[in-house]
Amino acid sequence: MKPHTLGLSLILGISLGLVGCDKGDEKAAPPADAPKVEAFPEGTTISDLFPTTPGAQSTFAAGTSQLTLRVKGVKDSGEDKIVTVELVEKDAVTDLVEWQVGPKGIFQLNARNGQKYDPPQMSAAPDFASRAELKYAGKGPFPSVETGKPDYGTMNGLLRNRGIETVDTDMGQIQALAVESGYNYESGGKKYAIRNTTWFAPKYGIVRFIQSTLREDGAKSEIAMKLKGFRSK
Repeated sequence: MKPHTLGLSLILGISLGLVGCDKGDEKAAPPADAPKVEAFPEGTTISDLFPTTPGAQSTFAAGTSQLTLRVKGVKDSGEDKIVTVELVEKDAVTDLVEWQVGPKGIFQLNARNGQKYDPPQMSAAPDFASRAELKYAGKGPFPSVETGKPDYGTMNGLLRNRGIETVDTDMGQIQALAVESGYNYESGGKKYAIRNTTWFAPKYGIVRFIQSTLREDGAKSEIAMKLKGFRSK
């Protein structure tokens, strides 16, 4: 399979309502010796969950590799901001990705060298308390395909906010909004199912990301990212 894009699924017939649990709703008290947790502040809005300052960058451990997301530029678009993010690997920019951040949510606008999502693909919904499943039907760059096979086309899926959860990072424990999404598509005559879980935290943006791919012939792959460093500009 080609390397995954960062979108930074369940098989053929997604139902996110059957997946996982709302960990953010758990009320059990932490043990007395629990490490300090960076809290999710009251009053946080969806726009606080993505860096919008040029130069801000997050560095992730991704298996044995390292990936950096760096804000290259920001422009206003009505009540939203369009944020251009550089993907940096081994000190080289490997892709530019645009995101739309505003009161209606966080959306990814493109991937794979500017190929657009039509319509834009939601990455996080603005109502943190809602567990509604939001449908996506459109076209966009596929997260993973076989080498030489089509990497753009029709995609269908669902997204839902799972709640505020405490996650481990290499910078300590951080409370973040967990978002589940799943997408199905077909490339080269084979069907694919993608399952993503992304954790967004105030100031940092993405702090954890897991993406699993399952092809109908049984081929599997996974990418996992964990925040290890951040600078605001």
